[in-house]
Amino acid sequence: MIISFSANIPLYLYWVQRSMDLKQRILRLVEEAPQLNKAAFYSDPVVMALVENLHERWQRAGYEGEPIDYATSEELERLYELAEYYISLPPWKAYRILRERGGQA
Repeated sequence: MIISFSANIPLYLYWVQRSMDLKQRILRLVEEAPQLNKAAFYSDPVVMALVENLHERWQRAGYEGEPIDYATSEELERLYELAEYYISLPPWKAYRILRERGGQA
């Protein structure tokens, strides 16, 4: 039995579409971000751990697709939240965070 969400769209199709939307949003946010904000995002310990895990899954899958394709819905939600946060920072704050983490600016 397939559980329907709304307008007779099966729930799993909703989650597939949601995941695709989140992937695109994350990639767009990060790619279009100023360098300091992008560096602060990637230096976040949670992001670093998630990216490492995604690369391991991607490697085990024979490098098919992109690493973000192997993220769970929870991981995508977390990456999206963090991307929104870091991208919204003023450059001086992104710089300070990056320097506090020992990153290069």
